[in-house]
Amino acid sequence: MLKLVAISCLILILCLSPGQGARTYIVDNNGFANYKTISEAITAAKSGDTIYLKPGVYKEQVVLDKALTIMPLVGETGSYTIDASGKETGLKLTADGCSVQGLTIENFTTSGIELASSGNILKDSTIINRKPEGMQAGIITKNANKNTLSGNFIQGCYLGIFVWKESSDNQVIKNSMTGCTRAIFLRDVGANTLTENRARECEYGIYLLNTSDVQIKASGVMDGQYGIVLQNSNANMLTGCIIANVTRALGLGNSTGNQVDSFVITNSTEDGIDLISSDGNILSNNQISKGDIGIQILDSGSNVLRGNQINGNTRAIYVEDQDRKSRQSYNNSIDESNVADGKPIGYFYGQSGMRIEGREFSHLTLAYCQNMSVMRNTITKDAIFLFNSISNRVEENNVSNCYGMRLYASDNNEITGNTASNNSFSGILLVNSNQNQVKDNRADQNRRDGIKVFNSSLNIITGNSVDHNQEAGLWLNYSNKNSIYDNNISSSPMGLLMQSSSGNLIYHNNFINNKDHAEDKTGVNSWDMGNVTGGNYWSDHKAFGNPSKGWSKLIKGAKIDSYPFEDPNGWKLPMEEDQVPALALALAAPIVVPPAENSLVQLRELAVPDNTSPVTQFDNASPINEASDNASPINEVSDNTSPINRASPPDNSSPATAASGRAVTSSGTSAAGIQVQWDSPVSQPAGDLMENRSP
Repeated sequence: MLKLVAISCLILILCLSPGQGARTYIVDNNGFANYKTISEAITAAKSGDTIYLKPGVYKEQVVLDKALTIMPLVGETGSYTIDASGKETGLKLTADGCSVQGLTIENFTTSGIELASSGNILKDSTIINRKPEGMQAGIITKNANKNTLSGNFIQGCYLGIFVWKESSDNQVIKNSMTGCTRAIFLRDVGANTLTENRARECEYGIYLLNTSDVQIKASGVMDGQYGIVLQNSNANMLTGCIIANVTRALGLGNSTGNQVDSFVITNSTEDGIDLISSDGNILSNNQISKGDIGIQILDSGSNVLRGNQINGNTRAIYVEDQDRKSRQSYNNSIDESNVADGKPIGYFYGQSGMRIEGREFSHLTLAYCQNMSVMRNTITKDAIFLFNSISNRVEENNVSNCYGMRLYASDNNEITGNTASNNSFSGILLVNSNQNQVKDNRADQNRRDGIKVFNSSLNIITGNSVDHNQEAGLWLNYSNKNSIYDNNISSSPMGLLMQSSSGNLIYHNNFINNKDHAEDKTGVNSWDMGNVTGGNYWSDHKAFGNPSKGWSKLIKGAKIDSYPFEDPNGWKLPMEEDQVPALALALAAPIVVPPAENSLVQLRELAVPDNTSPVTQFDNASPINEASDNASPINEVSDNTSPINRASPPDNSSPATAASGRAVTSSGTSAAGIQVQWDSPVSQPAGDLMENRSP
């Protein structure tokens, strides 16, 4: 003890003695040293000197306007606390070349440490905001360059580390943040490096806004809402980060030319990686597991995906042009080195005349393709998607126990002999797709509808088996002049549901053991083809004759099948001789279809609640979800009621205005026609070809 006192006295003598070079000062708020406050010692010191602190609470706001070192006195134990006592800042550095370490800073209203100079070192300090209702920053930089921030612990601040106002070439290394809104936030800056930082229980881990040329290396985000977000940020390099137990792991919005490599993302309850309105990025060698969507790409083109592994996610990948403006959003390079649960992802853009046969894919997309043959393939994870693709043959594929088959704005395709059963939503979905032949497919035991048709016309739907679907066997909305015949529609709550659709021909179908066989709302359709060709077979209706006469079947919606059949497939039974000439005349007669009634579907599918956070109006959205009746056409339809009770939309718009993308007029001709906000910058996906997640 005497030895320690002697050493301390010697230090004091040295501090008070004149001499050359750097000097040292000791501060003790209990009176041991000549200086009771840090500010007094700073006033006395010159640049290059060192100020040692003894343990204690220093109630002051400290301004470092000289190149000094402030640190705990060697050999002492305890806390070295700057209590700002309600002032804006605990410690402000205005001089270059300072070094501060080992302090605790608290009770500030704006920032724990403010850096307004360059070439400083801040290390191993603790910054605690005990009033987290404010907008405080732990460390904030303004026009500060070539500083090193390392080993600091920051708790409860709105912004943990805030690099701002043209601050560049700073090194942010091995800092830990907990309980912050944004652990590390870079805004309007460039050329900084973030290495081995950790954020836990923060709303956002690392957030870049209007920021370029940043390197983020080997950092980790856990137990938060959003992992890493880039908004309006370009040419950044992100490597080797780990993100776990968050809602969304990595999101890029309006960001170009970034590289994301060797990430490990696990347990993201929604999306692993989101690209929204972001072009020319490279995603490589990332591992994404145990989440909902592995990678989602919306309104984004010229991106390269290679070597990514997606394992144990609900869905692997989804790509869509939600703005319906340009094919460029599909022009991404996604090769088969990307795999989901060990199976390659198939992604074909702008191809023609290819044959894809006998393969096993986790996902298959055809975008702006034509004259392709897709035959006898098995899809294990997602779906078969056709976007703006024409004159393709999709035959004898097995798209079961996943998400079925989806066509958007795709015309003149043959969808034949496929199995789309036991899917999470509908088996086969057509949106804004015309003149396709949907023939001889099995769409059984799907959790929504067997075959769903939205805003699509002049299609032939024939020879299909739709059995034991959880909502409707077939469902049509805003879809005109389709021919629906020779289908077996059975054992569903609703056999065939028509809404706001006209000019459709429904005949020679077997309706068997549905709770309700059919309903026709707000449209004018033909449920039979006259007394010779006849109508349909209804298992709950007695009729005599194939077809019968005088045994009309009443259909919900005040529609009638005037000539139902007595027997299943009664139209295939031998015809009486005197019926043959009449049949020929009936088939030769023109079909006159009354104009469709105007009505409105309010496309709110994936609607974002008004109170959704701005870089997250991502919330409540899902790219592989069906939609409610008041939802976007790209999403399938359900309004949390049984299909029998799906509400008719209001009557103040036409099908042509009801859907984004293309609409079909009553004459049968076609007319051309995000904010991932993970906070205030990135924007919400409006909809997609899968079906609605409840908001």
